[in-house]
Amino acid sequence: MARDLSIPLRVTGFKHKYSPYWNKECSEAKLAKKKAEKVLRKYKTLENQAIFKKAKAFFRKTVARFKQIYWEKICANFTRKTKISQVWKNVKEMKEGSKTYNRIILKNPDGTTMADDIAANNFAVAFRSVSLNIYIHPNIQEIRKKTVDTFLKTYKNSDCLDVLDKSNNLDNKTINEPFKFSELENVLRNVNKNSSPGYDNISYLYLINLPVNAKYYLLKMINYSWVNNIIPDKWKVSIIKPILKPNKNKNAFTSYRPISLTSTISKTIEKMIVNRLTWYLEKKNLIRPNQ
Repeated sequence: MARDLSIPLRVTGFKHKYSPYWNKECSEAKLAKKKAEKVLRKYKTLENQAIFKKAKAFFRKTVARFKQIYWEKICANFTRKTKISQVWKNVKEMKEGSKTYNRIILKNPDGTTMADDIAANNFAVAFRSVSLNIYIHPNIQEIRKKTVDTFLKTYKNSDCLDVLDKSNNLDNKTINEPFKFSELENVLRNVNKNSSPGYDNISYLYLINLPVNAKYYLLKMINYSWVNNIIPDKWKVSIIKPILKPNKNKNAFTSYRPISLTSTISKTIEKMIVNRLTWYLEKKNLIRPNQ
């Protein structure tokens, strides 16, 4: 397959690198920088660009400050008896970080390692239970039902329906017509290139670097799915990865939160649809200020 020839597969497991000086302040500064970057990618304004630059500079200064504090603390413990190998080990840890495999290893009550299929089933049960109605307070369920019923009763008399009825038929047709090549290119220019691929192992970089004729073929598949209301099964499959919550017991299945790795093609289509919906809703002034 073209995917196997174009995308090299990793032989060993992926390793995370943890810096010994990293702390909560560094994580918060990094999160603020990522949020500012996400906003800038979505709304490219001078104000958002300035906010991103400030967040990026603050993150860099925060990391440098705690790196300096950690190194001064290490140096304070050095004596004439300290082995030179220990000094270089500390230097290497600061420069490269300590490598740790991200594979989750769970233990049975008797101390033996839990089989992967059993662990996967236990994770599935734990994640499924989170969304069950039995864990939601009855009052909240009742409020949700009343909210939906109230909306359905008042929708026919709402301003939104009046705007849609009086809107130009050309716009209604435009939002449902097949996608153009420019729409696909616009999405691929703004995706997160480092986003993990889904079940098919096709990354964003693979889609971005496709030759023009291959991109037109991809667009043809997308439009066939769009026009005929057919979604391939592989586009709907996602890989659920458990991520350990901070300061939680790693042997408890409830200590993990799930993240879903979906197909990059599916996410590309979703972004194309979102762009159209955003254009339509903003043009018709259907988005309320508090949204």
